Amino acid sequence: MTAHLSPMASTLVGMLGRRKAMALMSSLAACNKGTMYVPSSPKPSHKLVRIIGLAAAECMAQLYGGRNITVPKCAALHISVRDAEITQMVADGIPQVEVARLFRMTGRNVRRVVAKARLGS
Repeated sequence: MTAHLSPMASTLVGMLGRRKAMALMSSLAACNKGTMYVPSSPKPSHKLVRIIGLAAAECMAQLYGGRNITVPKCAALHISVRDAEITQMVADGIPQVEVARLFRMTGRNVRRVVAKARLGS
C-alpha cells in the first residue's frame, strides 16, 4: 500500500503503522497545517502525543526530534482505505444505498468504487 505514497508518508506508515499515520495526516490536514514540530522528548500534553500516543511520538522523536517536519495530506491513502471499506460492506450484503449514506456519497460513486475493485485497478 505504500508504493504510491510520498517518501515521508511511506516513512510515517512504516514507523507508526497505517492507522496512526493516517490519524496524524488527517489531524494536520483538518486544520490546514502541513508542518508539525516533533519534540526531542515528547510530553503527554504535546499535540503529537495526543494524536498518536506517547510510544509512537517517542519513536518519531528518535528520527525527527527537535525539528519541524512536513506531513503530507495523503488523500490517496485515505481514499484507498475508504474504498476497501466500501467494497467490503457491499460484499457483506449491505445495500449500496445504505453504504452511500454512511460514506456521504452518491449511489453512483459507490457503484464506481465496487466496479473498480472488481476490475482490480
